[in-house]
Amino acid sequence: MAMTVRKPSLIEILVQASLCAFLLLVVLDYLEASKAAACWPPPAAQGCYPWGMTEGPMEGGSWNYANKEIYLRSALVWGGILAIAILSPFAMRGIWTGLVAIAIILAAGFYSAEWMTGFLL
Repeated sequence: MAMTVRKPSLIEILVQASLCAFLLLVVLDYLEASKAAACWPPPAAQGCYPWGMTEGPMEGGSWNYANKEIYLRSALVWGGILAIAILSPFAMRGIWTGLVAIAIILAAGFYSAEWMTGFLL
């Protein structure tokens, strides 16, 4: 049985465009972070990059990236989740199944991204 590709609706295209913009930010963040040094311990090097919310002016946030490798792997996981969500409407039968697929993928990705990053270590 061949899989058919459906043309997404305007609403799905708008959601996909928003997710593409977010994916671009994740990729740019990954590229910037991959070249940077950590901001801890002080004195921090110029051009340092805080891994999550445990360093710098936003210290005390929820995610704890212990090092650069975990931070970069997390960005890769998020990039994959976003790419799958962007492409999902092409495989769905209708507008509502396409939008629900995007929502489920993003929700599942949000809750599993930390676990997946630890699994990839």
